[in-house]
Amino acid sequence: MAIPLPVGFDDVMEAEGYTRTPIPNVLSSPVDVGEPKSRMRFSGIRRRVSFSRTVTHAEYVIFEDWFEGAANFGVTPIQMTDAVRSETGTFKFDPENPYNAPALSTNLLRLTINLVRIS
Repeated sequence: MAIPLPVGFDDVMEAEGYTRTPIPNVLSSPVDVGEPKSRMRFSGIRRRVSFSRTVTHAEYVIFEDWFEGAANFGVTPIQMTDAVRSETGTFKFDPENPYNAPALSTNLLRLTINLVRIS
């Protein structure tokens, strides 16, 4: 079951730094003779979604506690509104790089969250 983002992050899709990238859906397998075999990786259309937001240390701690607890280190899907389609969708954290937060100053971080839309 999908869970919502933590309180205060529900508008994060509208924040600065939003991007969408389609995930290649075709796999090719080499064969001994002839053209490579091609097949679809999955039946639905999946897109990588990435967005950034400037947060304070306190907001980052809230997000990190939510990620490690309620989101089960990114395993549990989340439900949120897609800013482009204006519809609610289900997303999973990108397993290779779920988020990062480089420091901008002594009080601010630039939190970038990387998701994959699964429905």
